[in-house]
Amino acid sequence: MQLTADVLVTLLESDLYASGWNGSTTSDLGCPPSQYAMRSLRNSITKKFHGGELSADLKRLTLDLFLESNATCEKYIPFGQRDQVQSWDLELYNDVREIIHRFCMAPHGEDFGGLNFPILDLHSIFLNGNHGPGASIGAKESSFYAKLSESPLTATSDLLIAHYDEATRKLPLWRASEAKRRAKYGIRVCSSSRLNFVEKSAKIGRTICTEPILNMFFQLGIGEIIRQRLEVYFGINLSTQPSTNAHLAHFGSTIGGFSTIDLKSASDTISLSLVRDLFPPEFFRWLELCRSPETALPSGEVVQLHMISSMGNGFTFPLQTLIFAAVVKAVYSQLGLQATGSKRTGTQNFGVYGDDIVVDTRAYHRVCYALSMLGFTVNLDKSFYIGDFRESCGEDYYLGHDVRGIYVEQLRSELDFLSAFNRLVRWSLTWGIPLDSTLSVLRKGFRYLPVPLDVGDIAGVRVPSCLAPVYEHGNLVKSQAAARKAGLHVYKYNKVIQRSRDLTREGASEATCEGALLTLLADRLKNGRVLLRSNTVKTITKIAVTPRWDYDGNRLLTEPEAKIWQDLILRVLSPAS
Repeated sequence: MQLTADVLVTLLESDLYASGWNGSTTSDLGCPPSQYAMRSLRNSITKKFHGGELSADLKRLTLDLFLESNATCEKYIPFGQRDQVQSWDLELYNDVREIIHRFCMAPHGEDFGGLNFPILDLHSIFLNGNHGPGASIGAKESSFYAKLSESPLTATSDLLIAHYDEATRKLPLWRASEAKRRAKYGIRVCSSSRLNFVEKSAKIGRTICTEPILNMFFQLGIGEIIRQRLEVYFGINLSTQPSTNAHLAHFGSTIGGFSTIDLKSASDTISLSLVRDLFPPEFFRWLELCRSPETALPSGEVVQLHMISSMGNGFTFPLQTLIFAAVVKAVYSQLGLQATGSKRTGTQNFGVYGDDIVVDTRAYHRVCYALSMLGFTVNLDKSFYIGDFRESCGEDYYLGHDVRGIYVEQLRSELDFLSAFNRLVRWSLTWGIPLDSTLSVLRKGFRYLPVPLDVGDIAGVRVPSCLAPVYEHGNLVKSQAAARKAGLHVYKYNKVIQRSRDLTREGASEATCEGALLTLLADRLKNGRVLLRSNTVKTITKIAVTPRWDYDGNRLLTEPEAKIWQDLILRVLSPAS
């Protein structure tokens, strides 16, 4: 069964109109939160809907945007070369530069006399290097093992290869693995990355550049060092920062103390010239060495990159977080505001996660101005400093209420329908707004497999324990009876099966012992198997036991809540269930 975007929208609109939706699809500030939530759901439901492949028109639009961003980076004029610079601008720029320079130097303890040293050096970068789960130029597969042992060594320069050889020379196991790999697969210097397209929304795609294997290894090493330093210097932990940003956005939607800022094509508009000007020379040299200076377009044309990096580069995200955090801290300082960020207490009065920025409302305009001064474009449609709405890190708040809509990317497989169903059930229960027509149609796209409340969206249909399954036939009867005496529930669920290779069953010519051992030490080898990426998702039915069926997160569902959930599920289930 498949469902088109138009049919899904028609079903949803009928449900929303029946619940009193006023039909507004534009900003409707001042309305009740339920109206705002219905508008958000209507706008989001098919915003990212796609057919699994970008159309030629969307690819062309996406490529045009990428090339436009690259041209913008080429036109960026460093401060030292500008004809007229206001004193306030120069002071702010120098403050940002000083903050970044301090970030790039770290104390190395009493053994070094308390001196500060650059955070980037070959030893540190190599030890933090990694092979990511994505594709790389020349890689046979996307696994850590394949890139390490079964692919040619690809890089953009001989110098990068020389640094790699120097770093591995002191590691016998790594050196042995590399010698076998190089003898069989060789080395290939390629001057460019390779540009590809991925889905972003129904109106535009996203570009991502596939990097050579060795470049990505070093890029991820640099990215990890920046990530660690962000927590020490700014109190920004990239693992937990989204929740911090969301908390500040929630607070801002209630009393207006914080504003949210979003940037257009932020990762593609970090100019190479800007970074050269802002960062210490020794730091910049590592970024320049490990980046791809060019990228090959799908047409085969190779273009020079005037951005420091792109999506797909291993240090892009932490680097842009660093730059924007430095801008916020510099603006706060000039306004007499104390930028607080504590990794111990988790208290922050600003938030930066990539290009998701939350600042004190008093600093909003100056931060926006500073960003534009550095060549970035503030997305005014997604930046909020007045009114009762704030948005950051995938969280939308209006008057303190979470009004984030539901995004359905496609409705082709059983798992697509199941995921959409569970998320819309959750939305319906949160707002007390029935979506029976929509849910009843979605329900036809999957088999009914009741599961606990705290499992994933594709494990089965989440239901309260009053609808927990009772098995009357087969081997589950005895185990279920014993489980219930112990206060447990037995249930079946969908388990995703990830593609993998069993290295223990392959010959030495295909799987070297050294490469397999390095993969094991990197925690990328599970039971002798390496995991592989796949464009298709496969599942099998498994059996599990839980004592927490009615726990919604860490909160136990109340009886009235369970009754409402039960009634909703029973209304939309077909007789065939």
